[in-house]
Amino acid sequence: MKRLLLTMAIVSVLLLASCSPKTKKMQEEMQETKKEEMTSHMEKDDMKDDDMMDKDDMKDDDMTTEDNMKDDDMTTEDNMKDDDMTTEDNMKNDDMMDKDDMKDDNMMDKDNMKDDDMMTEELMNEGEMASDFTLKSINGEGISLSSLKGEKVYLKFWASWCPVCLNGLEELNELSKSEENFKIYSIIAPSLGGEKSVEDFKTWFASLGYENIEVLLDEDGEVFRNYGIRALPTSVYISSDGVKVFTAPGHQANKAVISMFEEIK
Repeated sequence: MKRLLLTMAIVSVLLLASCSPKTKKMQEEMQETKKEEMTSHMEKDDMKDDDMMDKDDMKDDDMTTEDNMKDDDMTTEDNMKDDDMTTEDNMKNDDMMDKDDMKDDNMMDKDNMKDDDMMTEELMNEGEMASDFTLKSINGEGISLSSLKGEKVYLKFWASWCPVCLNGLEELNELSKSEENFKIYSIIAPSLGGEKSVEDFKTWFASLGYENIEVLLDEDGEVFRNYGIRALPTSVYISSDGVKVFTAPGHQANKAVISMFEEIK
Protein backbone atom coordinates (compact mmCIF):
# COMPACT_ATOMS: atom_id res chain seq x y z
CA MET A 1 0.00 0.00 0.00
CA LYS A 2 2.75 2.41 0.89
CA ARG A 3 4.51 1.60 -2.39
CA LEU A 4 1.37 2.35 -4.34
CA LEU A 5 0.96 5.69 -2.67
CA LEU A 6 4.57 6.52 -3.30
CA THR A 7 4.24 5.68 -6.99
CA MET A 8 1.19 7.89 -7.36
CA ALA A 9 2.99 10.75 -5.67
CA ILE A 10 5.92 10.43 -8.04
CA VAL A 11 3.54 10.46 -11.10
CA SER A 12 1.86 13.55 -9.76
CA VAL A 13 5.15 15.34 -9.38
CA LEU A 14 6.13 14.42 -12.94
CA LEU A 15 2.82 15.67 -14.26
CA LEU A 16 3.25 18.93 -12.43
CA ALA A 17 6.73 19.26 -13.83
CA SER A 18 5.48 18.66 -17.38
CA CYS A 19 2.99 21.44 -17.00
CA SER A 20 5.54 24.16 -16.46
CA PRO A 21 4.99 27.55 -18.15
CA LYS A 22 7.49 26.82 -20.85
CA THR A 23 5.86 23.56 -21.62
CA LYS A 24 2.45 25.18 -21.81
CA LYS A 25 3.76 27.90 -24.08
CA MET A 26 5.33 25.35 -26.37
CA GLN A 27 2.14 23.39 -26.45
CA GLU A 28 0.18 26.54 -27.25
CA GLU A 29 2.61 27.50 -30.02
CA MET A 30 2.37 24.03 -31.49
CA GLN A 31 -1.39 24.19 -31.39
CA GLU A 32 -1.33 27.65 -32.94
CA THR A 33 0.98 26.38 -35.69
CA LYS A 34 -1.32 23.47 -36.37
CA LYS A 35 -4.29 25.84 -36.54
CA GLU A 36 -2.47 28.04 -39.04
CA GLU A 37 -1.54 25.03 -41.13
CA MET A 38 -5.08 23.78 -41.05
CA THR A 39 -6.36 27.28 -41.95
CA SER A 40 -3.85 27.48 -44.80
CA HIS A 41 -4.95 24.07 -46.03
CA MET A 42 -8.56 25.12 -45.82
CA GLU A 43 -7.86 28.36 -47.72
CA LYS A 44 -6.04 26.41 -50.42
CA ASP A 45 -8.93 23.99 -50.61
CA ASP A 46 -11.34 26.92 -50.87
CA MET A 47 -9.23 28.47 -53.62
CA LYS A 48 -9.18 25.17 -55.47
CA ASP A 49 -12.92 24.87 -55.08
CA ASP A 50 -13.37 28.47 -56.28
CA ASP A 51 -11.09 27.84 -59.26
CA MET A 52 -12.98 24.68 -60.12
CA MET A 53 -16.28 26.50 -59.75
CA ASP A 54 -15.02 29.37 -61.92
CA LYS A 55 -13.78 26.94 -64.53
CA ASP A 56 -17.06 25.05 -64.44
CA ASP A 57 -18.97 28.34 -64.73
CA MET A 58 -16.81 29.38 -67.66
CA LYS A 59 -17.36 26.02 -69.32
CA ASP A 60 -21.08 26.30 -68.72
CA ASP A 61 -21.04 29.86 -70.08
CA ASP A 62 -19.02 28.77 -73.12
CA MET A 63 -21.34 25.84 -73.74
CA THR A 64 -24.38 28.08 -73.31
CA THR A 65 -22.87 30.65 -75.67
CA GLU A 66 -22.03 27.97 -78.25
CA ASP A 67 -25.50 26.46 -77.92
CA ASN A 68 -27.07 29.90 -78.27
CA MET A 69 -24.90 30.60 -81.31
CA LYS A 70 -25.87 27.26 -82.83
CA ASP A 71 -29.52 27.92 -82.09
CA ASP A 72 -29.20 31.41 -83.57
CA ASP A 73 -27.49 30.02 -86.67
CA MET A 74 -30.09 27.31 -87.06
CA THR A 75 -32.87 29.83 -86.51
CA THR A 76 -31.29 32.18 -89.04
CA GLU A 77 -30.88 29.37 -91.58
CA ASP A 78 -34.45 28.19 -90.98
CA ASN A 79 -35.70 31.75 -91.35
CA MET A 80 -33.70 32.17 -94.54
CA LYS A 81 -35.08 28.90 -95.89
CA ASP A 82 -38.59 29.91 -94.89
CA ASP A 83 -38.09 33.31 -96.50
CA ASP A 84 -36.73 31.70 -99.68
CA MET A 85 -39.58 29.21 -99.79
CA THR A 86 -42.10 31.96 -99.08
CA THR A 87 -40.56 34.13 -101.80
CA GLU A 88 -40.61 31.23 -104.30
CA ASP A 89 -44.18 30.36 -103.36
CA ASN A 90 -45.20 33.99 -103.72
CA MET A 91 -43.47 34.18 -107.10
CA LYS A 92 -45.19 30.99 -108.22
CA ASN A 93 -48.52 32.24 -106.96
CA ASP A 94 -47.94 35.59 -108.69
CA ASP A 95 -47.04 33.81 -111.94
CA MET A 96 -50.10 31.57 -111.69
CA MET A 97 -52.30 34.56 -110.91
CA ASP A 98 -50.82 36.49 -113.84
CA LYS A 99 -51.37 33.53 -116.17
CA ASP A 100 -54.90 33.03 -114.89
CA ASP A 101 -55.59 36.74 -115.32
CA MET A 102 -54.23 36.60 -118.87
CA LYS A 103 -56.38 33.54 -119.63
CA ASP A 104 -59.42 35.20 -118.14
CA ASP A 105 -58.71 38.36 -120.13
CA ASN A 106 -58.27 36.36 -123.33
CA MET A 107 -61.46 34.42 -122.70
CA MET A 108 -63.32 37.63 -121.91
CA ASP A 109 -61.93 39.23 -125.08
CA LYS A 110 -62.99 36.23 -127.15
CA ASP A 111 -66.42 36.16 -125.54
CA ASN A 112 -66.78 39.88 -126.11
CA MET A 113 -65.74 39.45 -129.74
CA LYS A 114 -68.27 36.65 -130.16
CA ASP A 115 -70.94 38.71 -128.50
CA ASP A 116 -70.04 41.69 -130.68
CA ASP A 117 -70.18 39.52 -133.80
CA MET A 118 -73.53 38.06 -132.79
CA MET A 119 -74.88 41.50 -131.93
CA THR A 120 -73.60 42.84 -135.24
CA GLU A 121 -75.30 40.02 -137.14
CA GLU A 122 -78.53 40.48 -135.21
CA LEU A 123 -78.46 44.21 -135.81
CA MET A 124 -77.90 43.82 -139.54
CA ASN A 125 -81.02 41.79 -140.30
CA GLU A 126 -83.89 40.25 -138.40
CA GLY A 127 -84.98 36.67 -138.97
CA GLU A 128 -83.76 33.09 -138.64
CA MET A 129 -80.62 31.76 -140.28
CA ALA A 130 -81.17 30.16 -143.67
CA SER A 131 -80.54 26.40 -143.82
CA ASP A 132 -77.33 25.57 -145.60
CA PHE A 133 -77.38 23.27 -148.62
CA THR A 134 -75.18 21.93 -151.39
CA LEU A 135 -76.80 21.20 -154.74
CA LYS A 136 -75.63 20.48 -158.26
CA SER A 137 -76.66 22.65 -161.18
CA ILE A 138 -77.95 21.19 -164.43
CA ASN A 139 -74.40 21.84 -165.74
CA GLY A 140 -72.89 19.61 -163.00
CA GLU A 141 -71.43 22.46 -160.87
CA GLY A 142 -71.73 22.14 -157.06
CA ILE A 143 -73.20 25.18 -155.28
CA SER A 144 -73.43 25.58 -151.48
CA LEU A 145 -75.12 28.40 -149.61
CA SER A 146 -72.27 28.62 -147.06
CA SER A 147 -69.82 29.38 -149.88
CA LEU A 148 -71.91 32.47 -150.67
CA LYS A 149 -71.48 34.01 -147.19
CA GLY A 150 -71.18 37.77 -147.49
CA GLU A 151 -73.41 37.78 -150.60
CA LYS A 152 -77.12 38.49 -150.80
CA VAL A 153 -78.95 35.54 -152.38
CA TYR A 154 -82.28 35.28 -154.22
CA LEU A 155 -83.78 31.76 -154.44
CA LYS A 156 -86.69 30.99 -156.82
CA PHE A 157 -88.47 27.64 -156.15
CA TRP A 158 -90.53 26.47 -159.12
CA ALA A 159 -91.64 23.46 -161.25
CA SER A 160 -91.92 22.67 -164.96
CA TRP A 161 -95.62 21.83 -164.65
CA CYS A 162 -96.50 25.19 -162.94
CA PRO A 163 -98.11 27.68 -165.43
CA VAL A 164 -97.34 30.74 -163.24
CA CYS A 165 -93.73 29.59 -162.98
CA LEU A 166 -93.45 29.21 -166.75
CA ASN A 167 -94.89 32.67 -167.34
CA GLY A 168 -92.25 34.18 -165.09
CA LEU A 169 -89.21 32.44 -166.63
CA GLU A 170 -88.56 35.13 -169.21
CA GLU A 171 -88.53 37.85 -166.54
CA LEU A 172 -86.29 35.66 -164.36
CA ASN A 173 -83.93 35.24 -167.29
CA GLU A 174 -83.66 39.02 -167.67
CA LEU A 175 -83.04 39.47 -163.93
CA SER A 176 -80.31 36.84 -164.00
CA LYS A 177 -78.63 38.64 -166.90
CA SER A 178 -78.57 42.02 -165.10
CA GLU A 179 -75.67 42.95 -162.84
CA GLU A 180 -77.40 43.31 -159.48
CA ASN A 181 -75.72 43.15 -156.05
CA PHE A 182 -77.19 39.71 -155.25
CA LYS A 183 -76.84 36.14 -156.53
CA ILE A 184 -79.79 34.46 -158.29
CA TYR A 185 -80.55 30.71 -158.29
CA SER A 186 -83.67 28.75 -159.20
CA ILE A 187 -84.39 25.35 -157.58
CA ILE A 188 -86.51 22.43 -158.80
CA ALA A 189 -87.14 18.95 -157.30
CA PRO A 190 -86.75 16.31 -160.06
CA SER A 191 -89.07 13.27 -159.86
CA LEU A 192 -91.00 14.74 -156.90
CA GLY A 193 -94.51 16.19 -156.93
CA GLY A 194 -95.00 15.46 -160.61
CA GLU A 195 -91.68 16.97 -161.69
CA LYS A 196 -89.69 15.50 -164.61
CA SER A 197 -86.67 13.27 -164.05
CA VAL A 198 -83.22 14.88 -164.11
CA GLU A 199 -82.46 13.87 -167.70
CA ASP A 200 -85.91 14.76 -169.02
CA PHE A 201 -85.78 18.12 -167.28
CA LYS A 202 -82.36 18.93 -168.69
CA THR A 203 -83.56 18.15 -172.22
CA TRP A 204 -86.76 20.11 -171.79
CA PHE A 205 -85.14 23.16 -170.19
CA ALA A 206 -82.41 23.34 -172.82
CA SER A 207 -85.11 23.61 -175.49
CA LEU A 208 -86.47 26.81 -173.86
CA GLY A 209 -83.32 28.84 -174.53
CA TYR A 210 -83.11 30.61 -171.16
CA GLU A 211 -79.34 30.66 -170.99
CA ASN A 212 -79.01 33.07 -168.03
CA ILE A 213 -81.12 31.12 -165.52
CA GLU A 214 -79.06 28.85 -163.25
CA VAL A 215 -81.12 25.85 -162.11
CA LEU A 216 -80.15 23.75 -159.06
CA LEU A 217 -81.44 20.17 -158.68
CA ASP A 218 -82.93 19.23 -155.27
CA GLU A 219 -83.22 15.55 -156.11
CA ASP A 220 -84.42 14.32 -152.71
CA GLY A 221 -86.56 17.39 -151.96
CA GLU A 222 -84.68 18.16 -148.72
CA VAL A 223 -84.18 21.87 -149.47
CA PHE A 224 -87.87 22.24 -150.37
CA ARG A 225 -88.79 20.72 -146.98
CA ASN A 226 -86.20 22.74 -144.98
CA TYR A 227 -87.46 25.99 -146.46
CA GLY A 228 -91.11 25.04 -145.95
CA ILE A 229 -92.12 25.42 -149.61
CA ARG A 230 -95.90 24.79 -149.96
CA ALA A 231 -96.72 26.80 -153.07
CA LEU A 232 -95.01 27.37 -156.42
CA PRO A 233 -93.45 29.63 -157.35
CA THR A 234 -91.97 30.88 -154.04
CA SER A 235 -89.20 33.45 -153.61
CA VAL A 236 -86.76 33.45 -150.65
CA TYR A 237 -84.61 36.50 -149.80
CA ILE A 238 -81.34 35.81 -147.93
CA SER A 239 -79.16 38.59 -146.50
CA SER A 240 -75.36 38.84 -146.66
CA ASP A 241 -75.11 37.54 -143.09
CA GLY A 242 -77.06 34.36 -143.96
CA VAL A 243 -80.45 35.37 -142.51
CA LYS A 244 -83.64 34.26 -144.26
CA VAL A 245 -85.19 37.69 -144.24
CA PHE A 246 -88.36 37.11 -146.26
CA THR A 247 -90.32 34.33 -148.02
CA ALA A 248 -92.87 35.31 -150.67
CA PRO A 249 -95.22 32.78 -152.41
CA GLY A 250 -96.36 33.63 -155.93
CA HIS A 251 -94.76 35.50 -158.79
CA GLN A 252 -92.36 38.35 -157.89
CA ALA A 253 -91.76 41.01 -160.52
CA ASN A 254 -88.15 42.08 -161.07
CA LYS A 255 -88.79 45.59 -159.70
CA ALA A 256 -90.17 44.11 -156.48
CA VAL A 257 -87.17 41.77 -156.10
CA ILE A 258 -84.65 44.59 -156.66
CA SER A 259 -86.51 46.90 -154.29
CA MET A 260 -86.58 44.23 -151.60
CA PHE A 261 -82.80 43.68 -151.77
CA GLU A 262 -82.21 47.41 -151.47
CA GLU A 263 -83.71 47.16 -147.97
CA ILE A 264 -81.73 44.07 -147.02
CA LYS A 265 -78.17 44.40 -145.68
